[in-house]
Amino acid sequence: DDTGKTKYDVIDGKQRLTSIVRFLKNEIPASDEFENTPFHDEKIAGVYFRDLDEKNLTDYKKRFWRYVIPIEYIDTSDKEVIDNIFDRLNRNGEPLKGQELRRSKYHGSQLLDLIERVSEIPFWRERLEGTDVARMEHYEFISEIMFQQIEGKPLHANQNILDELYEKYSKETLDWSYIKARFSLVTDFMKSLDIEYQKFNVGGVSHLYGIWCLSDFCEREGIKPHCIKGKLTEFYTKLRSRDSDNENVEAYSKSMSSRTKDKGQRQRRVKALKNYLELE
Repeated sequence: DDTGKTKYDVIDGKQRLTSIVRFLKNEIPASDEFENTPFHDEKIAGVYFRDLDEKNLTDYKKRFWRYVIPIEYIDTSDKEVIDNIFDRLNRNGEPLKGQELRRSKYHGSQLLDLIERVSEIPFWRERLEGTDVARMEHYEFISEIMFQQIEGKPLHANQNILDELYEKYSKETLDWSYIKARFSLVTDFMKSLDIEYQKFNVGGVSHLYGIWCLSDFCEREGIKPHCIKGKLTEFYTKLRSRDSDNENVEAYSKSMSSRTKDKGQRQRRVKALKNYLELE
C-alpha cells in the first residue's frame, strides 16, 4: 500500500514455476525421461532453451511462449487462509469448493465476517453439525438464508448465483448491525418453535431453509411462535405419517422430491407451510 507495487506469493505450484524459469535460464534441458510414453518427443529430448532458435525447433519455442498457465488468484494476506488452502491442495489433492474459494476471496469483508460470526450461534452449530464443516458447507447455508433475509424472498441456490450475491453484497454499503440483529431475531423465533428435528427427520438444509423462510415471514408480520408451533408439529406429524390427504402436506412433500434448492421448489415449500398454518 505504501509503494503501489504488487507482490505475488505462490501458494502452490512453486516447483513447476521454478522449473520453467530454470529452463529459460538454460540451467536444465527439456526432459529426456519420457521414452516409451506419449510425452516423448525425440526432437526436443535433452534440448536446452537456447537450442530452440534452431530452424527446425522454432515452432516449439513459439508454442512454449504461447502456453497459458492457469492461475487461481487468492486476494488475501491472511496466513490462516493461505495455510488452509495449501494444506487442502497438498494433503488431499482435492480442488477447493465454492465456499472455500469465496472465503478466500472475500476474507475480511463485513459480509463474510458476519456470516462466520452468526454461524457460531449455538442453535446453528447444532442444526448444521451434519454438514461438511471442513468444506465450509455450514457457511454456505448461512449465506443462503442471510441472502434470503436481505432480499426478502426465497432464492435459487447454485454456485454461480452465490458468487454473484457475494460479489454484490460485499461491495454494497448496508447496515450490517441491523442485518445481524434481524438474523438473531429470526433465529430466536425459529428456536422457539421447538421443532423435533430428529423425530420428524426435518434437520436437512432443505427443510431448514423452508422453516427459516416461514420464521422470517412471521417475524416480519408480528406473528408469535406460540401461535403456530402446535399446528406446525401437526403438519410434520402428517408429513411423516404418509397417509395424509392434505393438499398442503402433499405439495410440501413433492417440493422435497427433487431439485430442492431451486427457487420454485423453495417457494412451493414455504407456501405449503403458510397455507397449512392459515397465514395466507
